[in-house]
Amino acid sequence: MSPRVTRAPRQSATRRTPPKGNAPTTSARAQELIKSNDLLMVDLKFVDLPGTWQHFSVPIGELNEESFSEGLGFDGSSIRGWKSIEASDMLAMPDPASAFIDPFMAEPT
Repeated sequence: MSPRVTRAPRQSATRRTPPKGNAPTTSARAQELIKSNDLLMVDLKFVDLPGTWQHFSVPIGELNEESFSEGLGFDGSSIRGWKSIEASDMLAMPDPASAFIDPFMAEPT
């Protein structure tokens, strides 16, 4: 999940992207978007402290209702300006309001 971008994603005949301004605002609506588009992966995107776009992907089965309140764990040691290896366990908190179908990924994401 990532902040909304200014350019509109290309529409695909088989994938339904929420209209601009109508992104899922709750975890239930994000789950509905996932199921209605037969997505395989979720790509979580964020910006590190120097401003570099970072991301990691998880299989769709890893994302559930608890993920939105408890977060998804990842290793933050490879991200500049974050924690060293001994203190690198981090949590990403998915924001359902920023969910969209990524038209540039090979797998439905």
